Amino acid sequence: MRFALIVSNAAVARPALRLNAQNFHMGDTTLNYVFYKPSDYYNQLKKSLQLIQQNARDQSNYSHMNNKKYYDRNRSNPHYDINDTILIRIHGLRSKLDPQFTLTPKIAIQKQHPTYWVRDQMNDQITRVHVNDMRPILLPLSTGYSAWYRFDRTLSVHQTLATREPPKSRHTCRSLPSRIRRNYRRNAVKRSYRDRHCILRLVYHRFKLYQLKHILRQRNVRYVHLKLDKSSQVLSIGMKRSSLVDLYFDRLPGDLFDKKHYYQHRQHQHRYY
Repeated sequence: MRFALIVSNAAVARPALRLNAQNFHMGDTTLNYVFYKPSDYYNQLKKSLQLIQQNARDQSNYSHMNNKKYYDRNRSNPHYDINDTILIRIHGLRSKLDPQFTLTPKIAIQKQHPTYWVRDQMNDQITRVHVNDMRPILLPLSTGYSAWYRFDRTLSVHQTLATREPPKSRHTCRSLPSRIRRNYRRNAVKRSYRDRHCILRLVYHRFKLYQLKHILRQRNVRYVHLKLDKSSQVLSIGMKRSSLVDLYFDRLPGDLFDKKHYYQHRQHQHRYY
């Protein structure tokens, strides 16, 4: 019994195994490879899969290089000179916080962009740093201008960086986009719980919100929020739990906020205001 591998003329060959080679026609456009041993078929299949894998790897690398060129076009690429005074970023903090830098300034002593060798002014320790983890020291002009300029001269640590301010809390170091995302998620969660347990009552259109709060306070109703819709004249009293809805439902009759009770409330308003 002979084994045959049928490979078409397409760009990517698809292997197929046939047991009877006598059924092949000479006029067929496909190429017939006859293997006399099963190991020959395995070796040919292995070579084909290696070619397919190499082609996929080349396509992935090509796509990666195109994406990198696109993003590098708009990415800032700062350069530093020898003897520039810089600060180094401190790693280990959360990514959603603003980046923190060292208090002790460093001096660039060797340049091989994008890698620099910097020396600490305090203990003369030499460190290899990437350009993305470096930041120049910026100081305001003493002439009263609001602009900022780059300070390249060697600075005195105790003269420029000494401060008595306490260290900032981790919760106050969030960046502005991070605070916006946090507040957006927090408000979305609160809105999802807002109208879950509530009591709806019709309200006379002359009622004010502070008057409704005072009536609820008189009846010892503990609510989470009040929402008064002037267009439909409906008051939504939000509760924390469904058990509170059952408890306060009888304390708030349906005609509690009608026209009659409004004028009764107005007559006795001077007693508790």
